[in-house]
Amino acid sequence: MRRLAFLTLFLAACAASEPPPPAAPADANAEYSRATEARGVIELIDRASRVVVLRSDAGRRYQVVAGPEVTNLAQLSPGDRVVHRHFEAVAIAMTEGEARAPTERNETVADQGGAALTTISSTLEFQSYDEAARTVTVLTPEGKTRILPVAPEIRAFVEARKPGDLVEATMTVADAFEIVAE
Repeated sequence: MRRLAFLTLFLAACAASEPPPPAAPADANAEYSRATEARGVIELIDRASRVVVLRSDAGRRYQVVAGPEVTNLAQLSPGDRVVHRHFEAVAIAMTEGEARAPTERNETVADQGGAALTTISSTLEFQSYDEAARTVTVLTPEGKTRILPVAPEIRAFVEARKPGDLVEATMTVADAFEIVAE
């Protein structure tokens, strides 16, 4: 009986001395960048909507919208051989949200050098995390359900969320876009 009491006391002491589980991360960040370049011919320009239809040298037909940062659109015409360069860098920051209704804020700053910087901030309601697919399901401020990929850098943050948690997500996109005659 004495041994059983000692063993019970010993096991209780060991259980009490275990370190607490690690705290859930309060924030997370991820970033990536990508650059593309295609050479080809302009097939169509809709100057009112600023849509440019291009056919690459590889034969791929695609369209782009030349935003206000593209300042040479007036000098381009169908049939012109061009180089279409696109660079984007995205930084994502996520923090625990405040107990309030989801909100969203968009801000775009364009400069004459052919670049735009867009910041989107949104309070999202966490719904679930699919570890196998590495996707998160969130509810947007508009009440729409979105399934988004989870970057490795923010996986621990997402894994620590539970349904109903609010998450502040801020995404900043630097986008340089250029169409120049060859």
